[in-house]
Formats: sequence, structure tokens, C-alpha cells
Amino acid sequence: MEPVSLSVSVVALATIFDSALNCFKHVKVAKSFGSDYQTYFLRVRNLQLRLSRWGETVGLDKGLMAGGQSAAGAQPELQLKQAEELVGHIVRLFSDAGELADKYAGNAGELTVIDEDAQGLGDTARLCQKMRDICLRRQRQINLAMKTKWSLFSREKLIELVDNIQRLIDDLENVFPAEIMVSKAAKLCEEEASELRNEKALPKLRDIALKQDTLLAEAIAKLAQNVRTPDQTARIAEAYNVTAFFQVDVFHQ
Repeated sequence: MEPVSLSVSVVALATIFDSALNCFKHVKVAKSFGSDYQTYFLRVRNLQLRLSRWGETVGLDKGLMAGGQSAAGAQPELQLKQAEELVGHIVRLFSDAGELADKYAGNAGELTVIDEDAQGLGDTARLCQKMRDICLRRQRQINLAMKTKWSLFSREKLIELVDNIQRLIDDLENVFPAEIMVSKAAKLCEEEASELRNEKALPKLRDIALKQDTLLAEAIAKLAQNVRTPDQTARIAEAYNVTAFFQVDVFHQ
């Protein structure tokens, strides 16, 4: 394979990857979902964080534009195409959901949409803002012209969208060899957990990550185990129920 062709394939993957991350930034979840709306929104933000982590793991972050080495660049073109198709499918899912949201828009009535900039989300909003900031730092190109946000008013459609995106990211993480992915992704998760460690809503993220982002859940639990001051250890252990989950005594120094 010619090096130039491979470079073009990597750039194509990086471009569609940026588009997918942009899609996440333009989602709102209807407050009509009731007490669950924070959970749904946090699930969406967690998947965005997980996708951005995958991009940095394979070298599609800003270092690519600076001429840095890319793990993706060392892969066969067939695998690059597979990854591009999976990321493109994520973009199409958002596009389809956006069309559905447009149909609901005329009948929205009293439905109120929320995002991390809305009032009333409290600790969850602050956590989502920090997660969004991490994603933005990893993105090569930020589309400032794309300002329209669309809203998900159907609980069933949102669950379907999130579940489908989760499966696609699962497949995406299996495209490239595990030796490339696991160790670096785990290190990035530790960095994420450390950056988010003081957020009061972190236990909610841990609970969600247990089902859709196990590496991050493990990093959060590991962070709790490594706390050394007694008051921090007790507070975090109570929040995450670390002793029950890992069957270890985190209070033992």
C-alpha cells in the first residue's frame, strides 16, 4: 500500500470522527422524561467521552494535525475503512434522530429541553461540563458554525439511540489490535477520573459507566481505593460502595 493512500484514509477517518463528536454536542434531552432525564443526558455525555477517548487512543486527536505519530496510521486500510464505516454509522444515527426531533418540534408545547447549560441540573451539569471540556480538548476541529441543537422527546427513541451508539463504539474498539487499545485507553481513563474526582455527581457517572464504559468505572473505583486521607476515603467509599463492589477493605491503610 502506498503511504500517501494510507495517509488519506487516516485523514478521512479523522474527519468523520470530528463530525461524530460534533453530533454529541448538539443533543438536548426533554425534561418531560422526569427524574430520569439527568441519567439519560449523562449517558449521552459518557458515550461522547468514550468516543473521544478512542480517538485519542488511536491518534486522531490534535497531534495528527501537528504531524504526530498515529496508531491508526500503522493499521491496514481495510481496518481503517471498517472504523470509518462504524463512525459514519454513528453520524447517521444522530441524523435520523434529528429528523425525528424535527417532527416533534411542532407539537413540543410545554416540553422543556435541557442540556448542561440549563438551570436545575446542579451537580450533574457541572460534571457534564467537565466531560464536555475533555472532549473538546481531544477534538482536532471544532465546528463553531453548527449552533442548532435538536431535542429528544421520545424516551424509547433515546434509549434506542444510546444503545445503538454503545454497540457501535464496542465494535469500534475491537477494530484495531487490543495491545494498541487497552493500556493507553486505561491510562486515559485514569486521567479522566482524576480530573473529575471532586465532582459530587461522580457516583452517578460510575453507576452508568458500569454498564457502558467499564474501563472508566474501574478507573473511578481505583481512584477511590488510592485515597489516603481518612475523611476522603470514607466519603468516596460510601458514595461508590467500593467495598461491596470489589470486596476489599478500602479503609485499611
